[in-house]
Amino acid sequence: MLGLLKKLFLEESYAVGWRKVDYESPLPVCGAQPCYNLIRSGQTQWWADPFPFEHNDRFFIFVELYKRFRGLGSIACFELDKNGIVVGFNEVLAEPFHLSYPNVFMVNGTIYMIPESEKANQIRLYRAKQFPYDWELDHVLASGRRFVDSSILFDDEGAPNYLFSQDFETKELLVYKFDVSSMEIRPCESNSKLNQERCGGNCLSLNGKSIRVLQDCSRMYGEKILFSRLDDINKIDAGLAQEQPIFELTCTDVLFDKKYSFERLHTFNRSLHYEVIDVLEHRVVLTKPIRKIQEIVLTL
Repeated sequence: MLGLLKKLFLEESYAVGWRKVDYESPLPVCGAQPCYNLIRSGQTQWWADPFPFEHNDRFFIFVELYKRFRGLGSIACFELDKNGIVVGFNEVLAEPFHLSYPNVFMVNGTIYMIPESEKANQIRLYRAKQFPYDWELDHVLASGRRFVDSSILFDDEGAPNYLFSQDFETKELLVYKFDVSSMEIRPCESNSKLNQERCGGNCLSLNGKSIRVLQDCSRMYGEKILFSRLDDINKIDAGLAQEQPIFELTCTDVLFDKKYSFERLHTFNRSLHYEVIDVLEHRVVLTKPIRKIQEIVLTL
């Protein structure tokens, strides 16, 4: 009976955690067990892939919003006030295909977003018409492959320098040089000595070192985060860059302001003053049987 109940009502659900940090703060290693404020999802939807963005003294967390009855991801954002209270939550970008991983960044005063649009076989660059709620497609950066989780290595001035993505089908790491004058990317030579795992957040710069944030999907999707020091950045174009694994971050390494049981951690990002993660749990979802019946009816 217990197994039947789990099959009927238990479902995967993601939640978002955030905490205040300085961008150069040490990463959460060596048993530090950082405590995150939890934004837990609900019965009809969940959120994942958080990207923090600070603008005009306001703090936003952009997320994938997955509405269970719709069955497609879109992009939404939370706004938190200075006390960490959620003062706004809105869906800000939806397409006929799945969207996730909302990588938001600024170039020369213009705010852009590169969400994952793997189902469209494209890397798409969006521009904020009216930040944060109104976005339009600027242009397609690349097409013809199933690109997932495109992440950025920024230069010392904070401009996009390189873009890392992965081909979902071949699992090949794809590396592009970013030209901010044209807002275009060009492919680099294959960097076969770099870890081929899909990204789990934008690259970090700490103590003069560049660190790639990766998901460990070797056993299952998005089980934990891997941090890897990127060496020889000047050799990326030629495909000769190398990196060294530093450490990993799992659900058992972090704490939350509320006590729930989480199983996986697959996104890690930082802005100047905030750090965000997402975590997976299995929770009772009372609407699951209704959706399953609806799916059966639609196939008849």
